[in-house]
Amino acid sequence: VTLHNPYNVPLSFDSLKLTFKDVPVGFNFLVNGQPVSTKLIPLNGMFVAAEGSDTTSKNFGITLKSAVGSSNQTLKLLPGQTKIFGTPKVPASWTWADEQPGAGADGTALFDWNMGRNFTSDFQMAPLLISPPTTSCGFDVDWINPRPFQTAQGNAFSGGEGLIALTGTERIGVRFGPVAPSVAGNAFTISSEVKIGGRLVKCGALRVNYQSSSRLEEIVEQGTSIRFPATRSFPEDYPKAPQDPAVTVASLYEKNGTTVREYVNPDPFVIFSISGKTTKESFIPSRPYADSSPTVNLSKIDFSTGKDSPGDVPLEMVMMPIRNGSAAIEEKSRTTQEGFFFGGHGSLNGMPRATFYEIPQIPLQSLAQFRHANLASSGFHPHMTYTVGESLASPLIGTDTVKRTWPSDASVMLDHTWLANKALWDRYFLSTLVGQTGRAFSGSEKSVDTQASEFFAGTGKLLNPRLAPIRSGDTTAAALLAGTDGWLVAAAHMMTQGGFNVNSTSTDAWIAVLSALREANLRTSLGAETAESVPFPRVRRPSEGMIDGAPVLSSELRWQGYRQLSDAQIKELATLIVKEVRDRGPFLSMSEFVNRRLGPATDDRTLRGAVQAAIDLAEVNTHLVNDGLVLDAGNIGVHNFPAPSAAYGPNTVHAPGSLSQGDVLSAIGSHITVRGDTFSIRCYGEATDKKTGKILARAWCEAVVQRLPEFADPSDTPETAVGELKRRANALFGRRFEILNFRWLASEEV
Repeated sequence: VTLHNPYNVPLSFDSLKLTFKDVPVGFNFLVNGQPVSTKLIPLNGMFVAAEGSDTTSKNFGITLKSAVGSSNQTLKLLPGQTKIFGTPKVPASWTWADEQPGAGADGTALFDWNMGRNFTSDFQMAPLLISPPTTSCGFDVDWINPRPFQTAQGNAFSGGEGLIALTGTERIGVRFGPVAPSVAGNAFTISSEVKIGGRLVKCGALRVNYQSSSRLEEIVEQGTSIRFPATRSFPEDYPKAPQDPAVTVASLYEKNGTTVREYVNPDPFVIFSISGKTTKESFIPSRPYADSSPTVNLSKIDFSTGKDSPGDVPLEMVMMPIRNGSAAIEEKSRTTQEGFFFGGHGSLNGMPRATFYEIPQIPLQSLAQFRHANLASSGFHPHMTYTVGESLASPLIGTDTVKRTWPSDASVMLDHTWLANKALWDRYFLSTLVGQTGRAFSGSEKSVDTQASEFFAGTGKLLNPRLAPIRSGDTTAAALLAGTDGWLVAAAHMMTQGGFNVNSTSTDAWIAVLSALREANLRTSLGAETAESVPFPRVRRPSEGMIDGAPVLSSELRWQGYRQLSDAQIKELATLIVKEVRDRGPFLSMSEFVNRRLGPATDDRTLRGAVQAAIDLAEVNTHLVNDGLVLDAGNIGVHNFPAPSAAYGPNTVHAPGSLSQGDVLSAIGSHITVRGDTFSIRCYGEATDKKTGKILARAWCEAVVQRLPEFADPSDTPETAVGELKRRANALFGRRFEILNFRWLASEEV
């Protein structure tokens, strides 16, 4: 089992129990090339109590702990870390001679011969592989040739039991493939329970429907992978000539006194897995960090014909033969106990760590930071890694709509990204007027009351320093905003100084705005660091240092560090944003600026928002090109996407270490707008001779006018919703305008 912590803070718990129910695999062993059973025996049936029947469920309950036998040690995952668990119940110094014999007691450690005792329902497993990855070992079962299904060859070697008795010279093989246990109802389930503070809590469940045995076979056979480029067809035999050498009893045998850490002879032949998708090694390529979610903990995945799209489901179920002595499972480090994921499942393409989400340690400043709230992990289609602030079209929904009904079961799918942007960007802002407490403010803590008092007195700034009180010294407003419901009225008492209009077509202005974080001081998990140019961190406390300009760009740094753009890159990005603004604008609302347009997929503006389009054209994410694939019509696979072209391009999009629209909006989103609230209005008047039309006199004037939160008629409070206004004047004229300055202009000023 490989666990991943997607957050930028450590996760700690006592233990985690995963229960795998009715694993859909089966085996038929071969002796001297002849099968011992008449069919593939389901794993459920390889027990004395089952005797080949698949009408009883078999649960494998794997309890992940920090150490074998541990009862009070905490299990900890560092930010972005994967941890691989493969030491089952016994220490590496254990030998088979240590197994407890005796009637009814066999299998107290690893020997699970009788399903009735079901000792694997709570099977402890600790980090690290118990022996080298080319061998490894786990629980043991010997009832592999149930009597009702024995062939003549099988009967000859069984001695009237469900065993296979052999000498050292026999050649051994196995025929394997997917088998749907009849008790399973064509479904494979995984449930999880976490123990924290001694209390066990259910925390997730996955149910994979595969419809039928024939459909199950199609699912585990479909596609190819860089890691396994050959077409797969099951059942398959191992050894498989001519790739694999013959296997004999003697070549497999380990003496009873050999410690499991010294095992070299076990010979793995297949992996059946269900796991998250990777950018490079998945059998049906997709955009795993744009069109699915790495953190779905409750989901029903329906692989039935015509049901869920393989391109959107968060997990893939795979059966992969092991050939040519390749490593079945790879581990990154015996010291850190890490595995591989993200790009792939091995050292060639995989990475041990990647941080996707931020757990805030200081208040949020931009609405784009809500993308870390993982708002689309409900278990229903479509699955999205990020929502607020991003803008990619979902190929499962299409480019011309934000709502689609899936034809097979009439389920409604929503474009969570588009709808979240529409709901939030024009109706909410983050005042940052909150208590400053916790480790991030150690030594400088402030209560909400203190914050509000200093802010309105003009002696203190908020975390968003561009916010200013409308009326300085307003003690009534200070008390009101410090109250429980202060968030409801905050916008009535503060305004933004120097807001930037995103309709600007000035490249220099965009350069200035994008450069706001130049040489900012960042705190990473490695310590304090000053950016060399303009940083755009995915999370505010990155796990690694700067990616751009690093002397050695390791895989961990590529997926854990933060991006920074040079002056030349900032200028190019600003130029391209201006191009998009000219092409798409003027924007009448913030959500219109953040979101893509709706329309045909042939229009690039329907595939992504303005800033994301500029990022893609600037090609600032080329450092990830070798960590993924470029998807097009030739390799996108059988996804059943209504709009497949929406998924075309590098499939590392939104991966940690890439630059996305949400990263840019996290940096500038607190002070951007589609129009200012302060206007300069100039007027001209003239007097003419009624008979000749000659101009007798001219005059010019200028007024500086500011729109305020109050309505034209103050009977309605500023926070009153438009639909609840009591005064018709307010419905007609809206907010109040105040003249801040008025002057007459000389002719030379015009």
